[in-house]
Amino acid sequence: MLKTLVKISNKLDSLGLIREADLLDQILRKLAVPIEGIVEMRKYEPLGSEFTEEDEEGNFISRPVERLERKRNVLRDRRGREELESYMERKNPTPAEREEMEKRELEEWYGSLKELGDSIILIPFDKSNLDHNEEVLMGLAAIFGSPNYKNYKDLFSKINLLSGSSSYKQGNLEVLKEVFPSLWIEISEILRSKKLNEEDIIYMFYNQENSPNRSLFTKNPFYLAHDLGHSVFDSEDSDWEFRGILRMFLNKILDLYLSEDGETALEAIGEENFEDDYIVGLNLGNFFHATSDVNDIFGDIFADVTSGNIQKRIIDVPDFIYYDGEEYKLSSDKKSQAVALLKDCIDKLKKYVNPNVDYGTFAQGPLSYFAGSVVLQDV
Repeated sequence: MLKTLVKISNKLDSLGLIREADLLDQILRKLAVPIEGIVEMRKYEPLGSEFTEEDEEGNFISRPVERLERKRNVLRDRRGREELESYMERKNPTPAEREEMEKRELEEWYGSLKELGDSIILIPFDKSNLDHNEEVLMGLAAIFGSPNYKNYKDLFSKINLLSGSSSYKQGNLEVLKEVFPSLWIEISEILRSKKLNEEDIIYMFYNQENSPNRSLFTKNPFYLAHDLGHSVFDSEDSDWEFRGILRMFLNKILDLYLSEDGETALEAIGEENFEDDYIVGLNLGNFFHATSDVNDIFGDIFADVTSGNIQKRIIDVPDFIYYDGEEYKLSSDKKSQAVALLKDCIDKLKKYVNPNVDYGTFAQGPLSYFAGSVVLQDV
């Protein structure tokens, strides 16, 4: 059924019926697998067998597993919560309206990674809670085997996906089960209901609070994917392929744009400058929309690919581009070649995040190394 619908969508696209194709694409994406589940970690998360207590006779026993009522969504960061509170005061929505709003917001979180081949269970928490509960902080440290922490900030510096130590950033799932058994009960129910193998899933703790030096920044579904992209291609043990696809695309397409003197845009920029993120971002901005600054466009493009919005976020191949005050023109006879290069680039980016790019079918993507393990995503 999926393949038939995809063929219809492609046919609508080829006939120029873009609106109709987009509507069908939205239906197809709802049939695809998003983040597999979201399970909140509580401030006073019950601890398990690794943390024991004495009975009346002085014997050490494991604490019984306590079930908690958990929110099945990502809580907003502090700024987002203030905006939500202000909205509630102004609009005073009915319970049904509020439920619908929360449902739409939850769909955005799920949707941010819905085209990613890797399966993720997201475990959101507030970092400030960990600094006020040493036992839970100790439990998180035990999962990652990280010693000598003083607070969450100290632990974060060792284990986070982007800049943590390679020896600590991959946590042990078996320890998670022991340390946080109540949390694991909720996770295992998701696995069971979806018939998922636990070794195929990435268990991602996600700090939803901002750090002080990003006080004006609001974490939202788009930036979950954006920052995850940085963790993939900007970490200590990064994968060069995603950036490589975009740099190779620029290398080829800029060679098609000529100045009045016959110099190509590629020659004017110089291949040696392709390691400069600002220059690369500036030129990628001719073909892709940047939500962030141009030197941060790689993360924006990653988020657009994993959310399935990449087609809507590209800019038609322009007839002119500008660099360092000089105009470079794309001749009409090279237009089709430029369009083909952009399409090929997008196809490669899609295949990078999900090697099986058919709607509703997935293969492990850039985070496959962490399948069956626990990670911390926090920037």
